[in-house]
Amino acid sequence: MKYIDNNIDPRDEPEDLSRVITKEYLNKLNLKKEDNKVSPPSPIAKSSYQQLEQKKLQENETKIKKTTEQQDPTPVILTEEERTKLEGILSQIQPCMIEEEVTEEEINNCKITDPANVRAYCKVSGETTLISPFNENVEDDLINRAKIVLFFESEYLRGINQLPFGIFNKNRTGVGATSLELRSERNSIIVCPTRALAYNKYRKDPEVLMYVGGPIGSIKKSINREQVKNYIEKMERKNVFKKFLVVADSLPVVLSSLKDKGEKPDDYFLMVDEIDSLQSDSSFRPVAEDIIDYYLKHPEEKRCLLSATIKEFSHPELAKIPVIHAEFKTPKNREIKVIHSTYPDSTVVKHVLSIIKDNNQKVVIAYNSIASIKIIIKLLEKEKGEDISNKIAVLCGTYGKEEVNEYYATLQEDKLPNQINFITSAYFVGVDIKEDFHLVSVANVKRPQTLLSMEKLAQIAGRCRKTLLSDTIIYNIKGGKEKVTYQAYRQKLEEEAQMLLAVMENLEQIEKEKPRFKYLFEKVRDAIKNTEIEGVKGLVRKNIEQQYTISYLLIDSLCEKHELLGDLYCKYGRLENLIKTSQMGNIIDINWDNEAPSRKEELKELQAEQRREQQDKTSLELAEARQQVMNMEEGNWDALDKMINESNHEVKKFLTRIKMLGAHTQWGLLAKHLLVTKGDTTRNQRKDEFEKFYLGVKYWALDADNKFKIMMNSCFEAGKSYTSEDIENNLQDIFNNWGIPVKLPKNQGIKLFRKLIHAERDESYKGKNKPYIIKGEYINHLFEGQKPKLSLHQDTDFTKFFQQDLP
Repeated sequence: MKYIDNNIDPRDEPEDLSRVITKEYLNKLNLKKEDNKVSPPSPIAKSSYQQLEQKKLQENETKIKKTTEQQDPTPVILTEEERTKLEGILSQIQPCMIEEEVTEEEINNCKITDPANVRAYCKVSGETTLISPFNENVEDDLINRAKIVLFFESEYLRGINQLPFGIFNKNRTGVGATSLELRSERNSIIVCPTRALAYNKYRKDPEVLMYVGGPIGSIKKSINREQVKNYIEKMERKNVFKKFLVVADSLPVVLSSLKDKGEKPDDYFLMVDEIDSLQSDSSFRPVAEDIIDYYLKHPEEKRCLLSATIKEFSHPELAKIPVIHAEFKTPKNREIKVIHSTYPDSTVVKHVLSIIKDNNQKVVIAYNSIASIKIIIKLLEKEKGEDISNKIAVLCGTYGKEEVNEYYATLQEDKLPNQINFITSAYFVGVDIKEDFHLVSVANVKRPQTLLSMEKLAQIAGRCRKTLLSDTIIYNIKGGKEKVTYQAYRQKLEEEAQMLLAVMENLEQIEKEKPRFKYLFEKVRDAIKNTEIEGVKGLVRKNIEQQYTISYLLIDSLCEKHELLGDLYCKYGRLENLIKTSQMGNIIDINWDNEAPSRKEELKELQAEQRREQQDKTSLELAEARQQVMNMEEGNWDALDKMINESNHEVKKFLTRIKMLGAHTQWGLLAKHLLVTKGDTTRNQRKDEFEKFYLGVKYWALDADNKFKIMMNSCFEAGKSYTSEDIENNLQDIFNNWGIPVKLPKNQGIKLFRKLIHAERDESYKGKNKPYIIKGEYINHLFEGQKPKLSLHQDTDFTKFFQQDLP
């Protein structure tokens, strides 16, 4: 083995010389060699070593080789003298790396087909390591610090036949990694974090590729299993490899379709593209966790996690997988302008107008907030009149389509649809924009979903496949004291998750022995699943095998947000310093934009106006949905499901509530009572209002001979009076007898009672604390003269309705 001058990799710090690693070590990392011969000089090695330096280096290598040939059972440790000599030699050249012959190299089933363009080497973090084929003892910590690198002479992944299995850090966007897998000679399932990414790749060859996901572009309906099976048959007739581009939510559709056709999903190469995006989005996209479940079940040699910005994994199984890195001869340098702003939205307006002044050059504003984008559009219109509206487009996910209305657009053959183009996170990864443009990336601490990590900033810039005319980052800071380091925060979350998981597992064990505690435990389990950590639920989840486990991607996402708020966007200067130290680019300008107080008032007015507009829009949508339900054929569940799937958040909530109760009473009655109209505004019942209504309907639908209802009627007879104390005591006794896990603090029992029973105060009573007169069931006075369409039979366990997680 030999040391090689490493001028090609100036990013690494000089390394320490101390240990020896072995061929066994390389085998563990799947580096396969035909023999242990010393490699001939590599084309990337420098031939300018001074003769003295070469002689000293060879002497020390010979010493180590002789020592290892004695089969010493322990790793060879250089003496202080040897170490000093080698450091003296190497200090006169660049940091070192180790390289072996790569002619027949195969790394994790990825074969190097063009050794002139691709070379492989192994490096251990913190050390320059001699690789000895004779020493069979390897320390585990060396494996953990290993860096296996594929070095490419070109700007693309050329010279390899396919992607390696494991975790592959391509280290740069636009190098053709996904395209390489689509060309590989094997069947592939490529999981994409967004529809835009999957569709963008699919439309380049729709005759050969298969998009599986929701509606987008020319795909008007969600792809179903029958369409997937038709594609499988079509490719088999053509005798070509099958290539699926799958939106994360739709992976089960593909896997089940393959099984239906008698194929084994394990025979396919499973690649998860832009894994860092799934990590970041896991706080609001729980399906990301399921993708990791499927990945870990897949055969090790037929799976790959891919990204240009691989981040640390909390998941213990993922953390153990060695990462293979791609590095390139010519680094891509960015010239970045940074603007600090008190009010980022108004600064964006000023900056964009300065860019487009007297030219037709295009601008991309990366801002993951539809609300802020709408405010910026209004500010642009106030500055330049409504004519500028014709120059604006918003590229976002389908959920934001209705919010931006006429501004919604998509890429047209990889070209921007307008001069001023806003993009949200749906377009931050994977898509190609094949034209020149000015980039403006915005991070606003008042909208945490907009905060951009260093990885995300690199990903966004990588969307440009031509030339970035300018590259600007606009951000503000939260201020205040720095929070606990994200490493300590991660440890805290993992410890809490482990405790919650232990509780879950113990509950299941006790429940097997004491089934009568089932409903109590369900309540506890729901409480644990709904525990909020940093405003996000779900630290413990059920995996695809329906077993409780820790939400590791959620922990990754929370740690990232914690680090962004507590460090990167805590003080001015942090972001700039990290840009410099990471060598992401060169900062060419730093500006401050402190707006006048009048701008603050203007923004407040626009935000208030936006809230009013949103309320009016939601009110109108709910009123229209109510009318649709009242006109719908009673019991047409398919039509109702279709409406639910196509609706936004508030309308979806209303329709879901209809579905939950629609079996028991007329849909028109539900539509009337589930919405609250005040003046010109229509809104959903508040959650506490719906809880009362929901329990009332379920109680009303119980058969008269249901045991729970019989007990309630015997304790609370119609026409009789009961004090508040009587009601709470009786109700608590009933709940205790039935094992309902509800404790009734003072005055809370009456609130719960009135969700089931209609009672009025006895106004004839002269003293304080007037008793309640029982009038009947709560719902009877709302559904006067109505009977349940579908009764809940006498064996129905009413207590389970207290555990429902209601919308």
